[in-house]
Amino acid sequence: MTTPTLVIVPLDDRPPNYEYPALLAQAAGFTPVLPPKAWLGTPWRTGNTDRLAAWLDDVAPAADGLVAALDTLGYGGLVNSRRSPDPADAVLARLHQLRELKQAHPSLTILAYSVLMRISRANSAEEEKAYWESYGARLFRMSYLEDRLAMMAGAPGDEEELAALGAEVPQEIVND
Repeated sequence: MTTPTLVIVPLDDRPPNYEYPALLAQAAGFTPVLPPKAWLGTPWRTGNTDRLAAWLDDVAPAADGLVAALDTLGYGGLVNSRRSPDPADAVLARLHQLRELKQAHPSLTILAYSVLMRISRANSAEEEKAYWESYGARLFRMSYLEDRLAMMAGAPGDEEELAALGAEVPQEIVND
């Protein structure tokens, strides 16, 4: 009897995202199959989505299951999902691979996940786009106020504060 295989597309190359899922798969009785770390994103480098897609097409058909980080397949990793200039249609085209795999291999169990996008409240571009250095705190506050107003939980002055912040932040940054 052979051990079932589980293909894992990790969030990035950091140990909690790469090594721990492999250990968990082993503990559950699976043989984990992961891409080379060099193809994955890091906090400082975007993963190679083309290589990962080709690798996935090669290994997934023979697997018993697949667990995939959508941030990795779509953007090249967690940090790049916050910084990527890629248009939505390019990201969705990369993610379409999972649908194609399922159609070609209906018995393949596919589980996919994505990290909820956070918004930094600081003027820091360490894990964000460069403009975050100048506008991060204001963008955070704008997001907070927009949500509060949308939830009908706004306080007096919220609309005025939002308008004032909107006048301080260039529209192309707000749109991004």
